[in-house]
Amino acid sequence: MPKILTDAYRDSTFFVAYNEDKTEGVYLKPLTDTMKGKLRNEAQKEAGADDTQTGAILVRKMIQASVQDWKGFYDVAGVDIPCDKEHIKEICECDSEFTAGLMFRIQNVARIGELEERKN
Repeated sequence: MPKILTDAYRDSTFFVAYNEDKTEGVYLKPLTDTMKGKLRNEAQKEAGADDTQTGAILVRKMIQASVQDWKGFYDVAGVDIPCDKEHIKEICECDSEFTAGLMFRIQNVARIGELEERKN
């Protein structure tokens, strides 16, 4: 039976693990249609008439809005990558495969994530 995101959990944080022991993963907030529309408008304004840029900017903005934190994210030299908007932008520009996988997780957060009970 699928888990469906409902209004009661729209502002919740979910942890999506990248490995079995949960030492690597990402903390995500769901994106409502209202938020996606707002981000789409911002992306269109930023990109001007360039539809290709609009798509790339929208993906970056959606990831920046959803990702609250992560653990176990390292660069190819093994250096820890801090979770902030600039590093997210860099990841979106440099690693499209990882970005696509992260977008899948964001879009399916209620089905594949665990509701995070930690206090903010």
